[in-house]
Amino acid sequence: RQFQMMLTSVQIAIPILCVVFGSAVVGLTVSKRLAPHHLSPEAKATITVAMAVVGTMTAVVIGFLISNSSTSFKARNAAVAALSADIAQLDSLLRRYGPETDSIRKALQRYTELKLEDLFPTSSPTRTLAQAAAETGLESILFSQVPRRVL
Repeated sequence: RQFQMMLTSVQIAIPILCVVFGSAVVGLTVSKRLAPHHLSPEAKATITVAMAVVGTMTAVVIGFLISNSSTSFKARNAAVAALSADIAQLDSLLRRYGPETDSIRKALQRYTELKLEDLFPTSSPTRTLAQAAAETGLESILFSQVPRRVL
């Protein structure tokens, strides 16, 4: 069984805060013991430029992360919208065929419920959509009974 550990933002922020604060304390302690030529205006300017480069690179990396997550969200959102439209269209087509497709429509409704739980879990997942569909036989019902011209 795979062990997954999910950390909250507070659990991540506290160690980072401790490391940053500890680094500042170490920097203050070490600065008192530095030789005078290391505290010259030229050395301070060099450190300032180096920190500006580090800050700029951090901003670029954060920008890339935000861009990547936005692109991923948009793609996932489009896929969910397309799946929703396909399910609604299939249900509409099955409704036109009449009452003989009621069992298929119920299976489609159950598939939709499972897919919704798979995409937006409300509790810890105990089984995947594929496992649930295999256990209930939904895929075989949906794809064996739907007329080929509908698909």
